[in-house]
Amino acid sequence: MLKRILTAAVALAILIPILLFAPDLAVQGLFSLLSVIAIYEIACVTGVKKEYGFWIPVAFIFFLDQCFMQVLVNRVSLMLDAELFYRVHWLLYIPYKALPLVLLFVIVYIVLRNKKLNSADALTFFAMSFYVTKGFAALEELCWQEDALTVLGSHVSVSLDRVFLWVALSIPWVADSLAYFAGRFFGKKKLCPDISPKKTVAGAVGGVVGTGVVYGLLYGIFGGWEVLGILVAAATVMCLAVASIFGDLFASVVKRHYGVKDYGNLFPGHGGVMDRFDSTIPVALLMALALPAISLRY
Repeated sequence: MLKRILTAAVALAILIPILLFAPDLAVQGLFSLLSVIAIYEIACVTGVKKEYGFWIPVAFIFFLDQCFMQVLVNRVSLMLDAELFYRVHWLLYIPYKALPLVLLFVIVYIVLRNKKLNSADALTFFAMSFYVTKGFAALEELCWQEDALTVLGSHVSVSLDRVFLWVALSIPWVADSLAYFAGRFFGKKKLCPDISPKKTVAGAVGGVVGTGVVYGLLYGIFGGWEVLGILVAAATVMCLAVASIFGDLFASVVKRHYGVKDYGNLFPGHGGVMDRFDSTIPVALLMALALPAISLRY
């Protein structure tokens, strides 16, 4: 427990200043690095680590897709005049267009290496790598949303840079912490004993409901004590908290299948990048998906 607390304290001491003061590109670089580490962890767990000709090209294309779509499309395109952008815009989408080719590459590689490479392991690596890359890309997209609270409507009276990113990162942490205490004091019935023996129904309910209450109160403090607004904020956050639980359980399913305790050991006492961000990825994906609707609404 002491190791877990110390690791969490050190990680937060590094992460919080970066999120508060670092420029967007630095934050994006951090998430890109974490994405690469997570893909490496997946390669190790699924047993394709020694197939360098397979997983490294796949990881490289996914990494390019993540960087190009966020940096070039979201930033560089804004700095080009219309005529120049029209001439070079196709370059910005090369990684995106290459993704179907990656799948074809995976299929061909599995066929050619069928005696050395297990097809189920290869496809699991491909699917999880795609999922993880899109998750960290979603976190980067949330990072671009500056002064985001001003987008949410006239009831919000304050402005905070990267608020959506903070919310996406904090919901799983709050939900997990509240679930721990709720499960410790009230948990009897196991939630999914074959997947995660320590999780309880009471812990899951307490984490989801408690997270909704916490963020409902935060909305009231910063946005005004309008009942409808608080209820909508609480309900939305509760849905995201449920998604975080399923993200955690999904990562655990893969670990149990391959008989490993953790994806890595980058964070002593906590595991690897996947162990720390497994519940954050679905939250980020859903929030990034909802941002266009929020912008249109307000």
